Amino acid sequence: MGESYTKPDGLDNFLNACDEFIQGKFILADIKISKILRAISTSKEVYNLMAESLINYNFRKEYSELKKLSDEQGKDFELPKDTQSVISFVFAMLVEIDSKRIDFSELLSTTFPYATSQREEYAMFSQKFIIPFKNAVSRMFGIIPDGETSFEEDSYKDIMSDDAKETEQERDNSQTPEEEEHCECEPHSEDTCLLFDGIARKCLLIDEKLQHGRPSDKRANILLLTRAMKESCNMRKINIVIALVMALNELSRHERSIKNEIREINEICFQFYS
Repeated sequence: MGESYTKPDGLDNFLNACDEFIQGKFILADIKISKILRAISTSKEVYNLMAESLINYNFRKEYSELKKLSDEQGKDFELPKDTQSVISFVFAMLVEIDSKRIDFSELLSTTFPYATSQREEYAMFSQKFIIPFKNAVSRMFGIIPDGETSFEEDSYKDIMSDDAKETEQERDNSQTPEEEEHCECEPHSEDTCLLFDGIARKCLLIDEKLQHGRPSDKRANILLLTRAMKESCNMRKINIVIALVMALNELSRHERSIKNEIREINEICFQFYS
């Protein structure tokens, strides 16, 4: 492009998390999706890109329209063509899957009805969604992934090959201690990290809803609380997070538009002590 670009902090973590999903397998999909979302939430630049992508965006409507189009034409499901739409679509989809509002197994079977196995569905999901998502985010920061075309082709072939299945099993087994070692929490609390990141993502959804609703002092205070919660989650300060959640419960009592997110945040908080 003729210009020099500086990679934003955390972009490599996001790209690596995408690669782990692509090279992984269905049984570990929920963990890999959580790692992608965690990488997003811990990078200011990537996080802001995702937050902006959700403004006035209706994922379920777009998915329904694209699925209907693919069914009518008898073709494989295809993402929108432009980079920003790819980011909006896939990020919203991953958030829905991670929050359990979408069942991943059911999504695979309905999106790829011609696949002959769950393993093939997973490979197609990686090829159709995760790889374009990873590359779209890279392009937004002025970075073209090395070997982009061959990477997509090779990744799909590797996932589909029998030899790759054994390699993935060995890789996943060997990654578990390493993942714990590099976790910002204590080595034994990888699950706790996922809980913090889950709360941070719910706060992102609350922010997106309230920023574009009718302004009020009450909503401004809720936004202040959710932003403080995200900072506390990044610092892994459980006592501060719980205190802020208690305040959020009181302040948001009659805010119907975010009641589901508030309920889910409380459910996550209970898991810290389960």
